[in-house]
Amino acid sequence: MKAFPLLENADLARSGETFKMPYGNIDGLKYDPNIIPEGVNLARPSEVVDANETYKGLDDKGSLISTSQPSVNVSATLQSEPDGWTECLVRPSVKRRILSTPGFPAPLNRVVPPAHRTGPSPSGGLGMFAARPLEAGDLIFAERAIIIVPNGQAQPVASHLKGKDLLRAFFLETEKTLEIAYERLLPELQERYMALSNCHENDGSGPILGRLRTNAFGITPLAPESEIPYSGVFDVLSRINHSCGPNTDRHFDMKTFSMKLYAVRDIKEGEEITTSYCDLEVATAARQKALAPYDFKCACPHCSDPSSDTRRARMLKEFDSRINSARLRMWLGNTRLPDDLLVKETEEALKVMEREGLEGSAYYSSNLVHMCAIYSALNNDATAFKRYKARLLKLWIAAGDDLQQKIAMFKAIVVPLEGAREKAKKGILNVRNY
Repeated sequence: MKAFPLLENADLARSGETFKMPYGNIDGLKYDPNIIPEGVNLARPSEVVDANETYKGLDDKGSLISTSQPSVNVSATLQSEPDGWTECLVRPSVKRRILSTPGFPAPLNRVVPPAHRTGPSPSGGLGMFAARPLEAGDLIFAERAIIIVPNGQAQPVASHLKGKDLLRAFFLETEKTLEIAYERLLPELQERYMALSNCHENDGSGPILGRLRTNAFGITPLAPESEIPYSGVFDVLSRINHSCGPNTDRHFDMKTFSMKLYAVRDIKEGEEITTSYCDLEVATAARQKALAPYDFKCACPHCSDPSSDTRRARMLKEFDSRINSARLRMWLGNTRLPDDLLVKETEEALKVMEREGLEGSAYYSSNLVHMCAIYSALNNDATAFKRYKARLLKLWIAAGDDLQQKIAMFKAIVVPLEGAREKAKKGILNVRNY
């Protein structure tokens, strides 16, 4: 689960200089559109153009496209377009990538009856809750973003500016750019956007940027890692609260142009639905540092449990797929070891990760593959094999993984191992082949 919310990891660049966006209470930097540093021109950026056919001849250098995706009639309403649409500021190549997606634009996946409700959260503000019992792998909700914009978009800040004047100019010009997408929103969507939480009111961020920094999720499929990443703000999904042991995974689906939220374990009716705002494989102190820009200190059970860091460190050290492969070869090559040795070891690994709420992690999925490989080698419990395989498929779907690619990988690992333990006992197995 690497699709983190936000702009906090984006460097702001100017002529080789990089700096992080500030957060918290920064004295003398509260956003004020009337305080304009000398030499700063706040005219609407000329590099942003409306996109009909004009985008086709543009390259990415210095150009942003203002576009509604999926495309809708200028008179469209939320009633006439119940699936909604997103106001985007994107590079020309990104718009081409969107429009060339096979099957785009497909309708939203509707969940009937609704799987969620929004209400007051014990952690403060609003949150999302299960409206009925949910099983691992269930689709909870799919939603198109209100707006999608680049992270840390470089602004033509005057080169003579330093310190707070430099930051103020950046924030003013960024807000002016974001206004282009915001002003294209229907009035009711503008109202919903401004109703979202803003924990960046005193660090120089304008009202649009502040809510973007507080509520956006990364939209990773829009741009390869070598390009500027994008973030989107959602009316409903942006209200999901954080946990270091989240009960969901999410991914952005290009075909429907929506974020999809899935359960990664069973969720009780009334239980709060949570997601992650940071890397969950690091220690508590590192997670708390990463969460600081959201203006809250995580008090989830994992952050409150001193032994949690030990379990997560153990996951990184002992549950890696390369270690599992080595253990499997060792077990196949030594028939004096118990048949159920690796089953017990892997069951323990899965329980450790389940205790940490990390069912959505790559480590958990790789250990499910490992368990299937073990049962394929034993060839003595088809029911257990099918159970672990079914759980694995659900998690791959939740993560938005390429199923064809994953299934091909699964078959390449698991199928050749069928009955390997018995072959080893008969002395007709070449362990080096595994």
